[in-house]
Amino acid sequence: MKSSRLCVLTGSITVLVAAAPAAAGAPARDPKIVKLAKAALACKLEDGYFADSCPAFKAWSDNEELFADGKGDETVLSMLGDADLKVRALAAAKGFESPVALFADKAHAAALFAAAAKETDSNVARTIASYVGRIDADKLGMAADLRALAKHPVVAFRENLSAVITYFQTPAAVDAITALIADPDRGVRRAAISALSSGGITPGVEPVCALLTKQFQRTDDLVGDALWAGSSSKCPGMDKQVIAELTKRTADPTKVTNSVGIGYTLAASGVCTRTKAAELKKAGFAIGKKLVDAKLPDANTRSAGASVLVDCDPAQATAALTALARDKDSFVAKAASEKLARLKKS
Repeated sequence: MKSSRLCVLTGSITVLVAAAPAAAGAPARDPKIVKLAKAALACKLEDGYFADSCPAFKAWSDNEELFADGKGDETVLSMLGDADLKVRALAAAKGFESPVALFADKAHAAALFAAAAKETDSNVARTIASYVGRIDADKLGMAADLRALAKHPVVAFRENLSAVITYFQTPAAVDAITALIADPDRGVRRAAISALSSGGITPGVEPVCALLTKQFQRTDDLVGDALWAGSSSKCPGMDKQVIAELTKRTADPTKVTNSVGIGYTLAASGVCTRTKAAELKKAGFAIGKKLVDAKLPDANTRSAGASVLVDCDPAQATAALTALARDKDSFVAKAASEKLARLKKS
């Protein structure tokens, strides 16, 4: 792939049309897509978004024929390197149809990384990060570039880059997520910790499993998110580790604050929902009883704790919910009553 096809453009979309022709044998930018883009650029960009009500933008967004099977991906990629924010925002709004195929090529990946490094707009940066995360930087010899992007100045970019560990659990991806877990921004840290789970889809490799387990020892409120992530992780023995940590952290209900409580309930329910181990379900139910304890200071956590009882042991949950339905806190009592009613119907 010749670099002239991926040149970084300056100025408006008009410059995109007037750019130097592609190298011999390489497809030129699709003039039909450029024409569609030029019309859409007349639409107003406000707070980083084009109005869906603008007919020209709707035509750009809804067009499938020109972009099917990745036919428009190179044009969109070139637009993400444009100096005009409206051009970049338009490209970000459209996105790529076949990103895996497009970014298997190093020249394309390098072009996206270059656009990412320069981006200063939060909305565009967020979109670019979601595609950067789908690139196997180790395979393409771009590990150093990925590590550098983990220090990107735009918070939204770093937050979305956390998804890289969902797609790849390679050394570069582990380095990037490790940096993001230590990020100065809480939102970035939280996204990175949550991403370690991969939603239970990706079997964990040892460095990722070790990194996730390490988060269970956090002393800040993000430990709730870490345990929730662990409850859907495929790392070996993770269910047992999550239950053991929850048992310890809920031993004294008065110390379960609202900043971690919901995370604890989600983690306990997560384990009980997927495990077949009777001892873990039993331990999970005991945790649930701690999470609905009257001494626990947060009503939201106690209400959510009712779900833990049902998820861990629906047979025993009936008696526990019946008592909880008479709780002094009307919010907790209502949640318990609703759970009890659904349980009786099931």
